[in-house]
Amino acid sequence: MAYLKSNLVKMVTQSVPDRAGEIHEVFVEYTINPAAVNTVDVVELCNLPAMAKIVECDVFTQNFAAANVNVGFMSGAYGNPDGARTVGTQLFNAQAANAAATVGLATLAGIAADENNDRGIGFTVSVNQTAGATKKLFLRLRYTRTS
Repeated sequence: MAYLKSNLVKMVTQSVPDRAGEIHEVFVEYTINPAAVNTVDVVELCNLPAMAKIVECDVFTQNFAAANVNVGFMSGAYGNPDGARTVGTQLFNAQAANAAATVGLATLAGIAADENNDRGIGFTVSVNQTAGATKKLFLRLRYTRTS
């Protein structure tokens, strides 16, 4: 199993809203290149800062081999390269590749904020994806501070 991470996880600290109701947006573009992504791999895309609640989330994959994609919170500490980390399905569960999707309001309402810890958001695939410069996953995440 490999732990892979987006450039956002490698280089940037995401902004944290100063007050409740202030919306911040993160747009992540992950290219499956130069390394392939296999079914046993986890890819960390970005984080949800402590005290933040998701208000909107969209995903789209481009040029993936026929597969489903799971997107959700990762186990372990944000940014930790431990290969034993896992990805949940809180945001997208078996979302068909190459189709855009948005998380429903009822789902977002059921996701509680973590008041103390940043949480990594990642993805897994159901079918091995060979490397390719045009194989991409796009994630748009909007969030606000809870208090």
